[in-house]
Amino acid sequence: MSVRGFELCSVTVNYSGHPALDGLSAVVCAGRHTAILGPSGCGKTTVLRVLSGLAVPGAGQVRLNGKVVSRPGRSILAPYRRGVAMVFQDLALWPGLSALDNVLLGLSGTDLRRGKARERAREALTVCGINHLADRVPAEISGGQQQRVALARAMAVRPSYLFLDEPFAGLDLMTRAGLLGDIAALADRHAFTIVLVTHDPAEVMSLCSDAIVLEAGTLCEFGQLDRLLADPVSATLRAFRQRI
Repeated sequence: MSVRGFELCSVTVNYSGHPALDGLSAVVCAGRHTAILGPSGCGKTTVLRVLSGLAVPGAGQVRLNGKVVSRPGRSILAPYRRGVAMVFQDLALWPGLSALDNVLLGLSGTDLRRGKARERAREALTVCGINHLADRVPAEISGGQQQRVALARAMAVRPSYLFLDEPFAGLDLMTRAGLLGDIAALADRHAFTIVLVTHDPAEVMSLCSDAIVLEAGTLCEFGQLDRLLADPVSATLRAFRQRI
């Protein structure tokens, strides 16, 4: 029976001859927000890149809703056709562009006409609470507001999956808490699934119901988060349980 969502099927990815992922099999179910956890360098970001189609497996397959979308050496379904949007830790905002233009840049690969794209971009900025900052460049707004611009850029494409790669690192506690609440509410309102890479238990517990835990590119444990925390196998979740 096929899964509604993403399946990693014995996926291996090598960088310069070193395995970033080694025979990884796991599932990200649609509608169940999933945390990807583990120590630095264990392959968490690589999982997001493979799911999105930005990287291809050297072995194994990636399936989306039961259909193969990546196979060894090839991405069959382009990233923009997978319904995925990403927010990275460094945000990747263009410093010389306004908030509005940064969001519009995220829509440049779509077939929207210019007027419709501007309407969509304005709507995304409004949803993220920063339409009043549309004409400002990143250096003129706070770190939290920059995070919201990056989130608006992702939201503007109306994704089915929002991939977050440690997006809250460096933010103060109040700003982070506000963003976490807003993202959870947006996910409910717009029916997208969150996949979160983080080291922070508070972020995981605020957003996620499932977890995939990696160690050195291999699967340590995965499944429903509360069940995993009840009897953790990995050092990562044992440490999490002590901090929550």
